[in-house]
Amino acid sequence: MVPLPFLSIHLMVRQFHPNQVNQAMFTASNQVFFAPSDSGLDQSWYADSGASSHVTNDPNQIINRSTYAGTKSLIVGDGSLLPITHVGTLNSPALSSKLNFHNSFYDPQIAKNLLGISQLTHDNPVYVEFYADSCLVKDLRPK
Repeated sequence: MVPLPFLSIHLMVRQFHPNQVNQAMFTASNQVFFAPSDSGLDQSWYADSGASSHVTNDPNQIINRSTYAGTKSLIVGDGSLLPITHVGTLNSPALSSKLNFHNSFYDPQIAKNLLGISQLTHDNPVYVEFYADSCLVKDLRPK
């Protein structure tokens, strides 16, 4: 097993400090929770083991984009709801073209781009190793 090339992601530390770290996770009620950041848009990608889906703040990173007609929504730290406006496939230079990133969500108000680890491992034959300050996405397919 070797790390996949060209996969540039950051480890999302699971802390609940509203102005420092974005958090995301889907619940049984079909809502996503995250704590907003005041730091402006960050175009990096953050691996989030609590997020079950990928979410981006940049419409240019979604191809085959269509208006989202589902029932899921984003819920921010103060309890207010943000709509998921579009769904599509991620197409980012920072992400490996060897992986599938289908059914990804777009919301212009989310502060950080989040890779949902459960969606990543469900849609691709990979596993993720977490370390103190990094993580590796490894391919399960034989070479």
